[in-house]
Amino acid sequence: AVAQSGAGFSGASAVHMNIFGLHPVVVFGSDAQKRRFLPPLIAGKEKACFAVTEPDVGLDTTHLKTRAVRDGDHYVINGRKIWTSTAQVTEKMLILTRTTPIEEAARPSQGMTLFYTDLDRSAVE
Repeated sequence: AVAQSGAGFSGASAVHMNIFGLHPVVVFGSDAQKRRFLPPLIAGKEKACFAVTEPDVGLDTTHLKTRAVRDGDHYVINGRKIWTSTAQVTEKMLILTRTTPIEEAARPSQGMTLFYTDLDRSAVE
């Protein structure tokens, strides 16, 4: 089907994007996280995207502006993401945020946190 679409190999990444979305969990996740998050993706029951890129940040991801702030027993995430492949068809999102402002961090990568969450379109503008 990919070859017939005319996409050739450029279409191959889209076929596998559902797995790439949780690549950080595959590499760095705990065994409990892997058991919880990966089977629904592998079985095709859920789709996930990876939201990293932001306007005006370019390639310096450490300067992203999306913030996650604790509010009781949960976090509230505010910010802008662009070029999030497959976001239009996914139920889940792995989103890179800043939980500590870069000005307060000992090094630029400190205070960056990934959240795996439902993609609640009613809360997305």
